[in-house]
Amino acid sequence: MTSNNLSFKDQLIRSSSLPSKPLTSHRNSSTTSLTNGNGNFNNDIESENYDPLIDIFQMFGHPNNLSDLDDALSYTNVYKLQLESEIKEKNSNYLNNQQFISSLSHDVDTSLGTIEEGKENGNRKVQKIQPKPKEKQQPNLPADPLVRVDTELTQLIDQFNVTETLAKSTGRTINDMTSNIKKLDNCKKNLTLSMTILKRLQMLIISYDSLTELTMDEIEIKNYKKIKEMLSVVLELMMHFQTYKTDI
Repeated sequence: MTSNNLSFKDQLIRSSSLPSKPLTSHRNSSTTSLTNGNGNFNNDIESENYDPLIDIFQMFGHPNNLSDLDDALSYTNVYKLQLESEIKEKNSNYLNNQQFISSLSHDVDTSLGTIEEGKENGNRKVQKIQPKPKEKQQPNLPADPLVRVDTELTQLIDQFNVTETLAKSTGRTINDMTSNIKKLDNCKKNLTLSMTILKRLQMLIISYDSLTELTMDEIEIKNYKKIKEMLSVVLELMMHFQTYKTDI
């Protein structure tokens, strides 16, 4: 946690111009005495009973030592961040190990049950071929239970790797199929919209031509009722195309 096997206090003293010789101070004037390293009092920073005031009085026993306060605070902050990082890393490793052990234990129990069932089926087949065996043997399996478990775990891990590879391959295939289906849906949607627009455009052109014919000057007697109906159709179709109009 600290470099060169030095305590936090020793590194703090070395990082600044603070005196390395402990100073004797008194807190509350009558009850607590802060002694130097030769006393029996243990004030290790990693102990549960650590008293920071003892080290503070030791390092800042003289007013002139206050000029090194910034260096001490800087080193203390770096040390604090280092501790937090180590604690976070160890907690993360612990949780990951716990999850892995729990998952592995469950998988091992399941696999061992499957393996035992397979062994029983295999033994029954062997008994059919050799009705009277002198002794039951399990070829390809070590006699040591621990070695056998290690072998079974290795086989189980290999099966997991194969399953993971197949799962990834299947996932990619499904994603490709889903992507193709999505593209086809978009094409169908756009094609339907295009057909609708073209059909309405055709209706608009026909209606407009009809309206133009009804309002020609050559016609002396105009059918205003029919003109009104055709004009309503044209206006309604024009409203539909307003959504596609762009400002230039």
